[in-house]
Amino acid sequence: MLAHPRSDVANELVQALWARLVEAPASGGLRVPVFFAPDCGDDMPPTLVGDGAIKLDAAQHTLVVVLADAQMLRTVPSGTGRNWQNFVRHLRAQTPLDISPHHLLPVAIDQEGFRINDQGHVLPALLNASLAESAAIEQRLAELSFHVAARALQLLEHGKVPAVAPSRMQAPVCLFLSHAKADLDPGCHDPVRYTAAACDDEAFPIERWFDARDIATSQDFVDAITAGIRDCSIMVAFKTDHYSARPWCRCEVLEAKRLGAHILVVNALEKVEPRSFPYGGNVPVIRWNLAGQPEVEARRVIDRAVLEALRFKHNRAVLETWAEPGDLILPAPPEALTLADMIKSGTHQSCLYPDPPLGREELEVLFKLRPDVHFVTPLTRLAARIKPKLSKRFV
Repeated sequence: MLAHPRSDVANELVQALWARLVEAPASGGLRVPVFFAPDCGDDMPPTLVGDGAIKLDAAQHTLVVVLADAQMLRTVPSGTGRNWQNFVRHLRAQTPLDISPHHLLPVAIDQEGFRINDQGHVLPALLNASLAESAAIEQRLAELSFHVAARALQLLEHGKVPAVAPSRMQAPVCLFLSHAKADLDPGCHDPVRYTAAACDDEAFPIERWFDARDIATSQDFVDAITAGIRDCSIMVAFKTDHYSARPWCRCEVLEAKRLGAHILVVNALEKVEPRSFPYGGNVPVIRWNLAGQPEVEARRVIDRAVLEALRFKHNRAVLETWAEPGDLILPAPPEALTLADMIKSGTHQSCLYPDPPLGREELEVLFKLRPDVHFVTPLTRLAARIKPKLSKRFV
């Protein structure tokens, strides 16, 4: 994340993006390593060679986000605009689309910012007020967060960012919108339809699987549902008043758990839920503000869903670097339901899942179900290497 040291708005924005990409370790949320170039006091961009340079190959994939504005591109007096333009030009040459495992994302946060990359596309994120002053700023932040996550997902999914027109840049994410038709509003004024419509918005270009209209003629309904869940990046389950009472909704959640698909629950209860579906837990939940603006709420759901898809894929990529023979990698914490289908006796000795470790109370239950399996995270595995006498049951 690069911004001019003297640009208050740009630095507020990178701090806000950082908070979205690096959540608290104990939360189990998204934790993509984010770095900021040090302020050397000369307002100059970082170097690409020598001491203190940006080392693209320090990671398997590096995404460099440059937030450009008039402050960055000043040429007089004592301006450093040409230095920043040259930096972006050289960085672009080192990260060609369709080839490089790294990517450059220049962003204009005012009209002058478009000059940062005269020979290439610049993502517009025009800001005219401080981040705390307007709800429109939060919307723009969500759009910028979406594009950062989309390119990060492209790198993880394909090892590169494809050379497509910016208008066709979609997040490589497909949302499966699981919902109870009994809670759909006849006038289409419901959370599900608002979210489906937002998927077609130019600001959030994303694929979604909605309902029977996405099933091919003569295709078996059950097979189509299973295929939709298997191919989706994340299921978005709209927990409305009738959701848990509908057999198809319950089957979709169970199928997602069986297939190891990620789930984001949107809590949109209006009155009461007589019995909450017991297998809908162990997943992130976002609240739909019924008194809020539905278009804003829909964009917020999509923003969270894309970040969750990135978390799921990033978790798996990180765990693969820690995996040992006999490990089963789970991008989400294990639970009794998923253990029944995902771990076959005698096949896996360890279940490797993301930090933070589950509490002892949960691990005791899992161990009773599968005493032949160790439940470990990178942190507990590291701790066992440092202190081999720790109980192997949980490390």
